[in-house]
Amino acid sequence: YKKISDGTNFITEASNLLGNTSYWTGSTNQINTVFDRFAGGYTTCKIESSESYDMGTDFSMSVGFAIVGNEMSSVTADSVNNNYASMKVGDFELRAAAGSKLLVVYYKGKEVLRHAFKVPVTRENDDRYTVAKCSDTLYLYRNNELLAQTKIDKEAALSGKITICNKGWCPNNFRDVMLKAGIQAPDGTTTPSVITGVTVKEHTQSDNGHETVVSNLNNLVDGDLNTFWQGNVKWGGDITHTFVLELPAEKYITGMTQHWGGGNGYSKATTDSETLYSVDGENWTSMGTYRTEAVDESWSASRLVINYNLDTPVKAKYIKIVSSKNGGRPSLGAYEFEVRGYDSDPVIVEYTVNCVDADNGNTVFNTYTEQAFVGFNTTVTPKQIDGYSLISEPVTMRFGTEPQTFTFKYQRKTSAAIGTPAANIRLGNGTVKAGLRFRTDFTKDSLFLKVYGNEKYRYSDDALVQFGTLLVPYKLLGSYADVVEMFQAEASLAESERKVVNVVAKNIYAQTDSTISFTGVLTDIPAAQYKTNVCAVGYVRYRTAADQPWTYEFSSQKMQSYAGVAKLARENEYSDEKVKGNAELEAIAAQLDEIIGASNPELPGTVGDDGQGGWIDNGMWY
Repeated sequence: YKKISDGTNFITEASNLLGNTSYWTGSTNQINTVFDRFAGGYTTCKIESSESYDMGTDFSMSVGFAIVGNEMSSVTADSVNNNYASMKVGDFELRAAAGSKLLVVYYKGKEVLRHAFKVPVTRENDDRYTVAKCSDTLYLYRNNELLAQTKIDKEAALSGKITICNKGWCPNNFRDVMLKAGIQAPDGTTTPSVITGVTVKEHTQSDNGHETVVSNLNNLVDGDLNTFWQGNVKWGGDITHTFVLELPAEKYITGMTQHWGGGNGYSKATTDSETLYSVDGENWTSMGTYRTEAVDESWSASRLVINYNLDTPVKAKYIKIVSSKNGGRPSLGAYEFEVRGYDSDPVIVEYTVNCVDADNGNTVFNTYTEQAFVGFNTTVTPKQIDGYSLISEPVTMRFGTEPQTFTFKYQRKTSAAIGTPAANIRLGNGTVKAGLRFRTDFTKDSLFLKVYGNEKYRYSDDALVQFGTLLVPYKLLGSYADVVEMFQAEASLAESERKVVNVVAKNIYAQTDSTISFTGVLTDIPAAQYKTNVCAVGYVRYRTAADQPWTYEFSSQKMQSYAGVAKLARENEYSDEKVKGNAELEAIAAQLDEIIGASNPELPGTVGDDGQGGWIDNGMWY
């Protein structure tokens, strides 16, 4: 058995050397049990036996399997039911029967629904037969040749526990029987294959060793697994060899198979190597490493196959293989380097991502689309959104051609270090413009202290830490839960198109060793808007460098109107009882009454920070 990873071309793999147990990644006991019983001679199969092998978990995507056989003599026609070796997976059985027959049997439970295929078995060669299922179509291949295909129930299973069966004297009719499991390519995919036209662009070595070996580097990419390349001989040491392969063009690759060793006892496989890929030949990304302590000191020919499989296709034009050690003998050897991938681009599907507030279902970030490769596992990781914590888990799935939509839930986070804003007002007159001011108090937290330590905040010249206030009239919020949600949704808009006003604090209202207070101000408020509620949220934002994006922490939201603050001030600090007999306070109370009545028109409004005096600021904020 060989378990093949997702994305591997199971048809090509089923045609490779199936008896090479070095491919196997599962239990050694299982592979030994199977091979003792089924491979290598006339008497290795039990007569009238059936064995079931659970590979640890169901092959949820493994639907290819193969039987390798060569019939030695013919028997009667009833051999289809009485003399055969077979492998059953899910609802299907691939049966190699004496009498030159190969069948694919379709079951419903124990009932045979039909023989999906019945084809002659080739007599001369060891042929590899593979069954594959894509959606509602069943395929039968001999080696890489498609022999037949037929429609089948889409729900029929070609996955799960594998059952091997032998009946009658089939071992006398087949020289060898081996079995193999593979992976289905999902509906709509193009399967990757070995890329042709690859050349060895460059080969370098750390030193010339003791003996120079003239060996053809083209043997490494000639498509022949029997020709090999041998490096220079160095007795008592290793030579580091670096190979750079060039693809005929920039292509999507999915991995690589390296066939190491040599046809003589002088050359052995790598024992320490790394494989990398690149688009430009200068910037490299590791595909994987291979390291082993095993040493082969024999003087016989050797072969080691190393497979590298990428999670998803990546673009590359160059492959670099660096081998620093080879085990047991004085030179490095290799048969073939096969780069797997696509001659044309793989199938890509778009998926949609929604980001919503877990409490109210409102959108917290504009819906966006991403792309995934069909037939490969892709992890859909939602964006990190300032001011929100992601409470949904990322989703990993193997994409087909059907469009997918994912909805991730977020929860608003408010910083414990930032208090809810409070408001007060400035009285307007002929020379001083009316203003509504929101103050936010910030307790210096670990992020702030990491930048500043015990130093004072450097105000508006700071490029790494800034404070500010978000302001918007409540009536403009629409379906948004609060000003932060609206601010996030408008992030992609030009500043002139945004409704939320971001007032960055140019001055700090107050600062102590442990706290900072800052304000955001609306001035020139027209009388018609005195009673308009304004939503305010304070924030602190950090970044690691001036060219990096900001990370925000937000306060809870405060909502007040100019007239509303005037009314609170009139009812509290400037009540009739408190101002009576004090001409200055009585004059302020009269102005507050005018604001509450909205009888004092002003010029159109602007936004800014504290710039003028005249604020009602006797310690009272509302």
